[in-house]
Amino acid sequence: MLRYLIFIPLLILSACTSGTTNITNEQTLNSDEAYEKGYIALSQKKYKAAYAEWLSLAENGDAQAQYSIGWMYSKGLGVEKSVAKALDWYVKSANQGFVDAQYSAGRIYLYSLQQYEDAFTYFKLAAENDENKAQFYLGLMYYRGDGISKDLKKSAHWFLQSAKKGNKDAQFYIGQMYELGEGVLQNDKYSLHWFNLASRNGQQDAQYKLAVIYYQGKMVPKNDITSYMWLNISQYNGKDIKNMKGIIFDDLSQADIDEAQLRSMKCVESLYKHCHW
Repeated sequence: MLRYLIFIPLLILSACTSGTTNITNEQTLNSDEAYEKGYIALSQKKYKAAYAEWLSLAENGDAQAQYSIGWMYSKGLGVEKSVAKALDWYVKSANQGFVDAQYSAGRIYLYSLQQYEDAFTYFKLAAENDENKAQFYLGLMYYRGDGISKDLKKSAHWFLQSAKKGNKDAQFYIGQMYELGEGVLQNDKYSLHWFNLASRNGQQDAQYKLAVIYYQGKMVPKNDITSYMWLNISQYNGKDIKNMKGIIFDDLSQADIDEAQLRSMKCVESLYKHCHW
C-alpha cells in the first residue's frame, strides 16, 4: 500500500479511517502499513502514538519516518520541541536522499543556526532534486552571498527554476533581476511578466513594484488609478507603503481614489483574476 504523504490535509484522511484503527497487536505490519498507522494516529491528534510508530521505523533507517520524526520535533507534537533533535533526524533522512528532509535541514541551518555552508549544501541537494522552495533559497543565497561567493548568474538560474514552478518570491526576484539586468540581460518585457505573475500570486513586493511601474509609466502607459490600486493591495498584504501613498494621493481626485479602491476590492475578491490586467 502506498504511503500517505505527511502533509496531506488531515481532515481528508480522518474522515475515511474509522474502520482502519483496530489493527491487532498480533498482526505483523510491513513498513508501509506501520507508517500509515502512525499517520492515522497523527490525523486523530494522537501524537505520542504516531511518534511511537514512526520512531521504530526511523531507528531502522526508514528515510520518510526519519523525516516525520524530525518534523514532530520541529513542531513539538508528541515530544518536547527541539531544533537540535529535529535537525538530527532531518540530516539522517536527507543523507538518504529524502528531498523534503534536505530542504528542512537547509532551513534550520540557515535560519536557526546561521550555518550558511551547511544550509547551502542541503538546499543544493534538494534544488538539484527539483524541490521548488530549495531552488528559491539557493537562488537567494547566491544573490546575497550567504556563506558562498555572490554569483548573480547562478542566482538568476535558480530563481528562474523556482519561478517557473509558481514560487511567488522567486517570481518577484527574477522580475527584479530582469528589470536591473542582474545576472541576466536587461529585459523590461520579461521583468513585467514576472512581476505580474508574482502579483497574481499575492506577492506584496511585486504588487508594490507594479504600483511604482504604473505611476512612473515605466514598461506600461502611466495610470495613476491602477498604481493606487496595486499600492492599496500591497498594503493589504502587509507592505509598508506610507511614503509612496502620499505621492500618489497628490495626483488623484477623490473620485479617482474611490475608483482605485473599488478596483482593489474586485481584484482581491476575485483572487487576482479581475485586476484590470
